Amino acid sequence: MKEWFEGQDIAPGKSYATSCMIGWVAFYLVLLTTGTITGLVLLWPSCENPNLTSGHVNELTVTSVSPGFGKTGEQTLLSIRGSGFTDNMTVDFGNAQGLNPKVADSTQLRVTTPSHTKGLVDVVVTNHSNGDPTTSRVLPRGFLYVDANDPPPKPSIDSLKPVSGPLTGGQTVTIKGSGFQNTTMVSFGGLPGTNINVLDDATLVVTTPPHSEGKVDIAVSANGVALAPEGYNYTCWDIIPSHLFLMIILSSALGSSLHGLRSLVWHVGDRNLQNSRLLKYFLLPLIGTAIGVIFFLAVSAGFYTVQGTGNMILIGLSGLVGMFSDEAAVKLKKIAEGLLTEVPPAGKNTPITVASITPKSGSPIGNTEVTILGEAFDEPPIVRFGNKEATVKKCSPNFILVTTPAHTEETVDLTVINKNGQSFTVRDGYEYKY
Repeated sequence: MKEWFEGQDIAPGKSYATSCMIGWVAFYLVLLTTGTITGLVLLWPSCENPNLTSGHVNELTVTSVSPGFGKTGEQTLLSIRGSGFTDNMTVDFGNAQGLNPKVADSTQLRVTTPSHTKGLVDVVVTNHSNGDPTTSRVLPRGFLYVDANDPPPKPSIDSLKPVSGPLTGGQTVTIKGSGFQNTTMVSFGGLPGTNINVLDDATLVVTTPPHSEGKVDIAVSANGVALAPEGYNYTCWDIIPSHLFLMIILSSALGSSLHGLRSLVWHVGDRNLQNSRLLKYFLLPLIGTAIGVIFFLAVSAGFYTVQGTGNMILIGLSGLVGMFSDEAAVKLKKIAEGLLTEVPPAGKNTPITVASITPKSGSPIGNTEVTILGEAFDEPPIVRFGNKEATVKKCSPNFILVTTPAHTEETVDLTVINKNGQSFTVRDGYEYKY
């Protein structure tokens, strides 16, 4: 009877998967792998500068003046933000012309204010480069002259949240401060924000415009100009939260799908795939995805703050967590124990334990390499398969690599024994079979 079962490639009491069933499982895992890779490629953020419209690049615009106020009897150096700035620019403050205008680049112009009477004045920027003095733009009531003893004018910016976002814009930013009731414009690095919603005099919400990478000034125009110098940071890997969460899911599913394919190939190569294991391959991507999401939620809850390029690291770690192998589970368990458990009293021996055995079966001839993971192993310990002693090739306090001894075809206990006599036995831990 035994010879008949061996001839049919099947063991008594066990049913092995057919090639058709294995094919469907492989197709399922390949489909998931392809789909998750495609999704990650589509969601992958571009690190190139956003394609700003020609109006933002070439057309003369004036979006902010910082600082937005100065004293009547003093000269103040200003930074004017906008676009289309070239040489031969003039800047007028009410009925007086600014001093020494200099173009830093096409989006920034610096100028010193002239003397003027107290009050709000229009800021007029004129481009004379093309011989056409009528090419000018006005920022109405853009600068406020105050007396030396006057209190700081409103509005003012106290805080922003969040303080960084994607190059593509589209992120909602909440600005806290005062004097926002008559807000007419909010600019990010000289580019106007959209969807401005003034909730009250101290709070407004605005949507960021696209911008190149780097820190930019935030300016709020409301009967004066409030400035937060370099208050917002455009970064390549700052992703909109909904996109980040979806990339976490896809990365976790990709890791577990790849692990499933590797395991499937290993089992089919050894002709050891039982029908009872097929369900594992269908559920493995879902389990890996769930674990990856739990990991992400734990990080988001405050164990670690992720910003900018840290999002890329988080997505990669979620993919590794999603692989959900025995080795990864042991590593995660050790990390959790190191963070959450108390340190044992000094001098107390750590008990020996065995957490995993890979693989869990092999030929009765022996010479199969087996990896044992656990804790508190000596160097080297004694490892027995049943009543036979294995050859230890490598070891550490948490890792043992052995080659199995020859043994009759049966399931045996695996025992690890330290020099101090401590031992740990895994009942029916290894199966000898052809």
